Amino acid sequence: MTGELLKELRLPATHEFTLDAKNETGPADETMWTSQDHLKVVSVKPQLIRQANGPNALKYACDPGQGNLLRFNDGTLNVQNLHYSVRNIEWIAGEGHAPHITYCPIPTVNGGMKFHGFYEHQIVPVFGGYYWKGCISENASGKGRNVSPVVFWVNDLPRRYNDNCGHFDVYVWGWS
Repeated sequence: MTGELLKELRLPATHEFTLDAKNETGPADETMWTSQDHLKVVSVKPQLIRQANGPNALKYACDPGQGNLLRFNDGTLNVQNLHYSVRNIEWIAGEGHAPHITYCPIPTVNGGMKFHGFYEHQIVPVFGGYYWKGCISENASGKGRNVSPVVFWVNDLPRRYNDNCGHFDVYVWGWS
């Protein structure tokens, strides 16, 4: 099954990586991909998206109210390098907040957020041993230092994830 799905993806042999160690703020650890007290992490299964022109992709429908642990076949998607896009962003960070439709909706840093030093409510990918900073949402890539699970979060106050609602989609174009 894995080989068949990879053939379906028609992945290019190499990628230009647009993120690097300068874009990470800190090392990722087990707390990024396992549920902790008030922060829930759930497994998200992909849908294969076939495109007439261009590469196929794995599409993951993500929930901004929790960490989204990406799955592949019967296991976790573990990668060092990832090539992805985030699309169809539509979520609200609780009552009184404006709807968010971009990857980095608020260009200010709030030190009380889960990911310190990141923009408020930005989408934060975790893979390759890092959590990644930056506002690249289309054809983004990163080269990590080791293999780790892939998780997508939004940057919110640690005890405020439960009031988030909406969705965003992660399209995975390739990995190694």
